[in-house]
Amino acid sequence: MTPGLQTETRPVEVGETMVVRGVTNRRPDDNTITVEVIDGPSAADFDSAATDEWSRNGIWSVNLSTEGIEPGTYTLEVDDGDNTDIVQFEVVEEGAGQQDGEQQDETTTTEQPETTETGENETTTTEEGNETTAAGQNETDVGEETTAAAGNQTEQAQAGNTLEIQSEGTPLNYTLSFAGDVEAVSDQTEGTDEVQDGTVTGQVGDGDESDAYEFVGRITDISAEGDLGNATFVLNGEEVEPGDLPDATANNSSMVAPAVPTVPA
Repeated sequence: MTPGLQTETRPVEVGETMVVRGVTNRRPDDNTITVEVIDGPSAADFDSAATDEWSRNGIWSVNLSTEGIEPGTYTLEVDDGDNTDIVQFEVVEEGAGQQDGEQQDETTTTEQPETTETGENETTTTEEGNETTAAGQNETDVGEETTAAAGNQTEQAQAGNTLEIQSEGTPLNYTLSFAGDVEAVSDQTEGTDEVQDGTVTGQVGDGDESDAYEFVGRITDISAEGDLGNATFVLNGEEVEPGDLPDATANNSSMVAPAVPTVPA
């Protein structure tokens, strides 16, 4: 695996709490993700943080305080035990951060995950794969620490990964599994389409011309009741054979929910 390097900086005001979020396909409890500031004017004054708890969608987060930190450019390291990501961020004087209404650009890191093929059901899985990423952004709403970008863009929209399933006329019931997070595009899905814990179940055909989803990470499995050829799969604007979707997304840049600096209560 090649470690990701995020080189853009995001301003964090002195005294704010930075919430570093990322996506992993490792299992919680059995693995620990550690975040540590390793370089910068007063890097030694940062406390390190670690977590071994995250939900099945793989989204994890830790808090880092900037109380008493000297302004400047810093580098933090995200370590999952086997692999690391390096992320840069900027600490600025109080009041010198992002202005109200200003939108931060997305930031991505790239890693090459490990995948293992299993013969059963011709399913490609990445349960034991290695993927951990992190990035940074500002926000001032303490109540939004557990959501993506806290009142800004969603994680999925920032990721830029879109999958559209277009009907060829014959109804098709399908199931998709994701290593990461997935969200239905509200005006392009029906009430019968469901997203839960990184798994999508839906139907196209019979009056439903297409479904669309935005996602973080990659597709790990696809199955259907019937012939997958009864639908066209369009990934980020390009038609992809359904059986090729896991490979087509295996090396995706996994956009992380940005780190969200929040004002301490």
